[in-house]
Amino acid sequence: PPPSSAPFQLDELLDTAATIFRAVAASKGVRLTVEPLPDELATLSLEGDVRRLQQCLNNGMSNAIKFTDPGGAVVLHARRGEVAATSAAASPARARVHVCVRARARGAEPLGCCSGVLLGG
Repeated sequence: PPPSSAPFQLDELLDTAATIFRAVAASKGVRLTVEPLPDELATLSLEGDVRRLQQCLNNGMSNAIKFTDPGGAVVLHARRGEVAATSAAASPARARVHVCVRARARGAEPLGCCSGVLLGG
């Protein structure tokens, strides 16, 4: 299906991913943590293709849990990035949001990140 855009709250997107994978992580002995959103993201209303964002996030979560040894931890976090001023997407109403999954048992490098320019306000 073609991309579609709809309003969403980032915390709900992250909570959905954590809910989906919490039992899988626990069964493997992996601790799953969702870091609190920075204030600037917690209050931001976003618009984007939620289905594709959730799919990307779910893939990252699945891989992180799969490749983390028992006793390790998977951490889901989000941060706001900058939209290049020369980008056609650059405007005060847009935000680049990075959502990353880190497997702490394998080091600090993210195993998967989803990022994009989303409408915010």
